Order: sequence, then structure tokens, then C-alpha cells
Amino acid sequence: MAEKTSEPIKMGIYRRIANSKWRIENFKFSREELLEFKKKTEELEREKAKLEIENVQLKIDNADMYRLLQVPLPADWKFLPAKILGQTRYLLINQGRRNGVKKGMSAVFENVLVGIVISVSEKSAKIMLPLDADSKIAVKIGKVKGILIGEDDRLVLTEVLQGKEIKADDLITTSGENEIFPANLLIGKIKSVEKEERDPYQKATVESLVDYDKLETVFLILD
Repeated sequence: MAEKTSEPIKMGIYRRIANSKWRIENFKFSREELLEFKKKTEELEREKAKLEIENVQLKIDNADMYRLLQVPLPADWKFLPAKILGQTRYLLINQGRRNGVKKGMSAVFENVLVGIVISVSEKSAKIMLPLDADSKIAVKIGKVKGILIGEDDRLVLTEVLQGKEIKADDLITTSGENEIFPANLLIGKIKSVEKEERDPYQKATVESLVDYDKLETVFLILD
């Protein structure tokens, strides 16, 4: 009799235990779903932030390209935009061999020479600036020819004969000699001229037409 009486009680306990297990398992499943949902939401937020950054960067790139195309450069020239990743002695850019970058390519911003590619890896390259101690560029000031070198992190115009007239604010462009750089790219303007009577050449300090430290994008002139 006691066995029959306890049977409904046992069944009730079994049902409660079963329901409790279901609720626990269901709670665990819902928690996992919640964590997965949170994870996906965070991924979407990161992707959204990345796209917003890329969108801003694209606007900057377009603005840079627009400025570049407004300057009087040859219509048949082709350009490869490159982002500056950092600067120590050289500019490090985010374009390399896989993008067609080669050693010896000229880098410009608008119609101003920024430098020359001196080394290339698969995904990046290094650009030497005119300020560099190893830089030596054949230039002209109107019809007057000279050599622009880097000296103590400044630009110096050398090898201009004493009889030639140069003065402050005269613009300096590449001469195109030796075919290292294309001709007629702007580099800088004369700040001051130094003359020594015993020296056959004049010397001048030169101000760059771009601020190398503030550059974010350069354009490589493709072959």
C-alpha cells in the first residue's frame, strides 16, 4: 500500500527533475547563443570601424590624387599611390614588388619631387629623400644648372658657376640629366645665396616645397 502511495510522489519528483534539467540545459544553450551573438556583434562593430577608417582614407587618397592631377605633368604618365608607413632615414611605403614597384622609381607629391626608390621588398619599399647625405640631383634654376645635395638634413645647391645669376625665391627643378629623375619636377626654392670670391662656384641653401614629415601619401611614377 505504501508502495502505491509513493508512486505518484516519485513520478512528480522525476518530472520536476526532468523539467529542471531541461531548464538548465536550455539556460546553458541560451547563454552560449548570447555569447555567440555578442561575439558577432563585436566583430561587426570592428568591421564597421575599419570601414569608416578606410572610407576616410579613401577620401584623403582621392583628394591627394585630385591635387596631383591638377598640376602640369605629362598626360601619359601613370602613377601608383602609396601610403607612408613610417620614416627614419628613409620613407617606408606600403607598395612593393608585387605592385610593380622597382628600384630607381621617382616619388612625387603634386608636381614636387619627394625622392627615389632605393630598395624594394615584396610588399613595401624605401624612398630616399633629397635631404639625405647620399642624395645628389642634377637641377636647373631657369637656364642655370647645378647640383642639389643633402647636407646636415638640409638642401644645398652647389656647382653653380660664379658668373651665373641666382637669387632668393628662385625655383629649382630637376634637369633630367643622367635620366635618373624626369625633367621639370619642382624640388624647392632658394632661401639664401653664399658667394666666395676664391671659389669658382656659388652655394645656396634651399627650402623644400613639401614638408616631408607631414606627408601621408606619395605617388610613384610608373615606367
